[in-house]
Amino acid sequence: KEYCVSILSSLCVNIGVEVIDVLVKDASVVMPLLYALLTDGTPQAEKKARRLINVLQEFDEKRTLGMVGSSVMQQRLLQLN
Repeated sequence: KEYCVSILSSLCVNIGVEVIDVLVKDASVVMPLLYALLTDGTPQAEKKARRLINVLQEFDEKRTLGMVGSSVMQQRLLQLN
């Protein structure tokens, strides 16, 4: 599970908005799995899952406000590493 979160995070960082948009659209599938890692994962998996959840939630909020391409979003992606 930790490897999956690492891969998703890497895809978000390296590809960017396109990947995050897909994950947000499939939030009903992705988010429960990430939340499960918060309670059942290793400390490292929990940390990665929490960061990814925060980025996905922030992206969804910014998309709603029309601010997806902002430099703030780019900075958040870099923090996933």
